[in-house]
Amino acid sequence: MKKLALSIAMASAAQAADYDHETGKTIMAYASTAFCERSIIESWKCGAACQNNPGVQAAIVVSDFIAGTYGYVTYNNETDTIIAAFRGTVNNANFYEDVDYFKI
Repeated sequence: MKKLALSIAMASAAQAADYDHETGKTIMAYASTAFCERSIIESWKCGAACQNNPGVQAAIVVSDFIAGTYGYVTYNNETDTIIAAFRGTVNNANFYEDVDYFKI
């Protein structure tokens, strides 16, 4: 049991060493943008979240009303990065989609 705890602690330390706070802030801004309205995402004018990622000119919103899926795909010219971000669970349709899975 002691060996297992040591392995878990070493794995956690290795993961913590790989974490970059600036990258985390960038990803958080992209993720929070997925909660904005369609027109705001498409024009990339959603306040601080969009201002933190200035290389984006526009985004394409992806949505499915029945499943409750909502997100966007965009490209950042400054970082040469493709971003696909989806909103988290916000309604019953999302919840039912979350729990509808099969173990493989």
